[in-house]
Amino acid sequence: MSLPLIKEQIDRFLQTRTPEVTAVRGAWGVGKTFAWNKYLIEAKYDNKIALDNYAYVSLFGLNSMDELKLSIFMEIIHKHNIGTERDLEGLKSADRILSSLSRKAIGLFRGLPYSKNFWPTIQALSFYSIRNSIICIDDFERKGKALDAQDIMGLIAFLKEQKQCKVILILNDESLENVALIDYKKYREKVIDIELVFDPTPSECADIALPNDAISIKLKGFIETLGINNIRIIKNIERISKIIEPHLSECEEEVNRQALHSLTLFMWCFYSNSEALPAYYYVKNIGYRLFGLGDEKERSEKEKQWDAVLRRYGFTNFDEFDLQIATAVERGYI
Repeated sequence: MSLPLIKEQIDRFLQTRTPEVTAVRGAWGVGKTFAWNKYLIEAKYDNKIALDNYAYVSLFGLNSMDELKLSIFMEIIHKHNIGTERDLEGLKSADRILSSLSRKAIGLFRGLPYSKNFWPTIQALSFYSIRNSIICIDDFERKGKALDAQDIMGLIAFLKEQKQCKVILILNDESLENVALIDYKKYREKVIDIELVFDPTPSECADIALPNDAISIKLKGFIETLGINNIRIIKNIERISKIIEPHLSECEEEVNRQALHSLTLFMWCFYSNSEALPAYYYVKNIGYRLFGLGDEKERSEKEKQWDAVLRRYGFTNFDEFDLQIATAVERGYI
């Protein structure tokens, strides 16, 4: 599904008050959550979010419906505070301050010795106070084992139908367990109104993840050539490039280009697990072999495929300058 169409659908989702459920699914690391947060913040600054309240909840590690319900309540913020640190200073209206204080009071109450008899009641009351809100439920595939996918889908339907909420569900459909995937597909027709398949091109991923500065423009070309569509890897490339840049500020342009060219390749190989990509150790030990120099041992078919990938990218040798770039990739610093 094209990125402009996904943005169009998310913008429409945010701009209406009609209760509905949208699912965004795709492979690991392609930037589903990153894109959602980016479009959400853009809509906030354009004053195009219809409902006043928003909550983001990750299912990672949650093992009960009570935990999920309380998490939704605890994460509710006013739309004006989307993208900012949540603190009392940033909460302008009295009702938001009271809400924040209530959340803190609940947290304190939970730790008191006499609270265990009242805790289920507090949890229920806190959740049922939620209404007319945008709820983002992320990491569906990483839920705790004790939390059933069927129950999650039921809660989402309840939020839409009884609480007039708009729910966006983000999931990595490649990592769903068989039971969770079966439950999702079983209830999808009844619960999900729109399903968006997030499958951006490397160019689109680079546009989402990188700013429009001089370094990023160069990186985008290398990212597109290698076909990298993993946002996490792209952000790591950007992070290390910003660390390397000051050390090369007085060097010639070709030196800077080699640094970014090698960095993009090394980061891609270091963090990727696909056997179709050159193994990181293989790239580091290639030396000048692609020039026909050095080790002439017979290479396997897989290694010949890797050599073809490296040649297409224009990486023909690994020198001592590359070794310094590789060390930065491994350590995360110079």
